[in-house]
Amino acid sequence: MRCGSSQKIRARLLGKIFSAIKDKLGNDEAIGRGLGCGASFYKDYFYAKRCADGKILKFDPNDDKLPNITTL
Repeated sequence: MRCGSSQKIRARLLGKIFSAIKDKLGNDEAIGRGLGCGASFYKDYFYAKRCADGKILKFDPNDDKLPNITTL
């Protein structure tokens, strides 16, 4: 029982850490949130606006069959 309890505490603390990071990134004006690729949208992906906004992003620059990645 003791081992399981400490694992739950670690998992809870780790969840709090990731939640705090997500909140900090979400409130930063220099960070954008959300990517689109074809018909799929990924709202929990973060990117630096100065690097990605207005640019065509690709999974593989040598394969034009793959869809482009767009910032939302």
